[in-house]
Amino acid sequence: AELAKVFADIDLDGSGTLDLPEIEALLARPQMTRLLEGRSAADLLREMDSNGDGKVDWAEFRRAMLGEEGAPQWAPGDVARYFSATHNTWIQCSVQSVDAQSGAITIDIKPGCWVSPEEQRF
Repeated sequence: AELAKVFADIDLDGSGTLDLPEIEALLARPQMTRLLEGRSAADLLREMDSNGDGKVDWAEFRRAMLGEEGAPQWAPGDVARYFSATHNTWIQCSVQSVDAQSGAITIDIKPGCWVSPEEQRF
């Protein structure tokens, strides 16, 4: 309940998501600047925004604050490697999208195919 209050306090426009200006306002608080060890608002947004939509929703905020397992380790644009059984080699690829709930990703060389977290740990 306390974490929800913190989220609501940061969500200045009441949209249910945190955007860059709201995170910048948070960093304007002197005690926050000390705690965040020089990270910028853009850094924080990038770290918490697991689905890459440019905003942090409640689920993303909660996962980031509580360090919950299952938080996606990928973000759109991340470079990865995919093992092609057809070619019997590793191929560089780019993460296209991330499912914030499951951690599954799509990659540019396998359009429309979701890769589960279990498959990501080859």
